[in-house]
Amino acid sequence: MARSHLIIDGYNVIFQAEPYAAFARDGQWDRARDALISDVASYVRPGFRVTVVFDGTTNPRPVREPQRMLGVTVLFSAHGQTADAVIERLAQESRGRGDAVEVVTGDAIVQWTALGPGVVRRSVREFIDQLQHGYGDWERERDAPAKRSTLETRVSPAARDLLRRIREGD
Repeated sequence: MARSHLIIDGYNVIFQAEPYAAFARDGQWDRARDALISDVASYVRPGFRVTVVFDGTTNPRPVREPQRMLGVTVLFSAHGQTADAVIERLAQESRGRGDAVEVVTGDAIVQWTALGPGVVRRSVREFIDQLQHGYGDWERERDAPAKRSTLETRVSPAARDLLRRIREGD
């Protein structure tokens, strides 16, 4: 049976959202991580598999073992390994099991190249907005048909009119 797996790039979220960013600026990293994990645990419904990955690539301390906190799996990448590499591996493994996978990251390389088909990418900003407004919004967004991004949807009405006139030779 396919499950839903939400994978979150923890430090991407911490650096882009309050109050986590304020804790980080004050050097209160444990408090920033704990607050994020608590909020994520409150955000998702039971039955969803949730993993928050923190980058430990420059941390010379021994590898931290995966932890379960409030129903959320918390991972730190090993010294010399990026969180992105861990996220990519987790997404591929879950996708290989047939799970519905959603990744929250601000890293463009992970967003566009590494995730592959069947993995939904959510920007950190979108996730933060949904985290602050509750699970129901996320569930509706997740189940909504994919939005097709076209030039027409990304330019102003005036630019669309200009392009139409060019195309028609006006």
